[in-house]
Amino acid sequence: MRCGALLASSFFFVAATAHAAPRVELHWRAAEGCLDEATLAATVERTLDQPVFHGRNAIAATLEGDVAPSDAGYDAKIVLRGVDGAVLAEREIGTTSHDCSRLDDSLAVVVAMMVDGVREKPPAPLRVPPKPPRVVRPPVVGEIEAGAAVAIGLLPDASPGAYVRARVGFARRFSVSLGGYGWSPSDAIELGSGAHIWAWTGELDACGSVLGSNRVTLGVCLALGAGFTDATPIALQGGSETKLPFVYDGVAVDFSVHVAGPLWFHSRAAIWNPFVVPTYFFYGSDGARHDLPSPWLVEPVFSIGLSARFGS
Repeated sequence: MRCGALLASSFFFVAATAHAAPRVELHWRAAEGCLDEATLAATVERTLDQPVFHGRNAIAATLEGDVAPSDAGYDAKIVLRGVDGAVLAEREIGTTSHDCSRLDDSLAVVVAMMVDGVREKPPAPLRVPPKPPRVVRPPVVGEIEAGAAVAIGLLPDASPGAYVRARVGFARRFSVSLGGYGWSPSDAIELGSGAHIWAWTGELDACGSVLGSNRVTLGVCLALGAGFTDATPIALQGGSETKLPFVYDGVAVDFSVHVAGPLWFHSRAAIWNPFVVPTYFFYGSDGARHDLPSPWLVEPVFSIGLSARFGS
């Protein structure tokens, strides 16, 4: 059970009777990662030093709460009703943070004050727990993505390709991912001879969020990748298939838009900088060496795809 450092910075005081408190029935709904019903009840009862939700007295009121994600962050609505269903008090609380636990302190204070309003005797001061009972862990999100890409300068011609990527995100601010690309082949010809060249690449990248919400994210990524190019001779005597390594680093701008449910649309614009570059050449009938086009020193790479995102 996750509990927060609730009420630690609050200067509020709410009422508490010296004898058994009226009982309040609690109905609490909260999104994953938010303050749950059991934690809220335990914290408020510990603060007021009364079993307001678990006492044996007759029910004097009902408290209803709902905490859900919004476009900006999270919103909470709390309603206190009498036994006849009439609204005795109503509060709304919101945060623009993407960490729902940022609402914990405020929710516990407001609920304690509203519940204490049911009492009829003079108040006693709040009893704040000496140690924060809640350890807040950042949400972890897993994501699987697939789509299409195009690389300019990797092979002799602009090369379309396909990719898959697995990503793990932490607190919606930082993520690491591992991806693989397959690139369609193109031909490099010099004096009627040359090679049919294609490539496979894979990369590990780390991204930081520049803009983030429940619907749109924008991040900047650093990448390190490697792979190989494969050349099959064209119109050459005695040539054979040759594989050569390819290693690069790069930067990218990553843009995501929420589609529906767990689905997100992703687009990425990247610049690759190869530092281990494959080179192909052959000796023609004239006895001279003929070099085929090599990868560019700076290669633009663009991709679009869909991903499924899971987690808190």
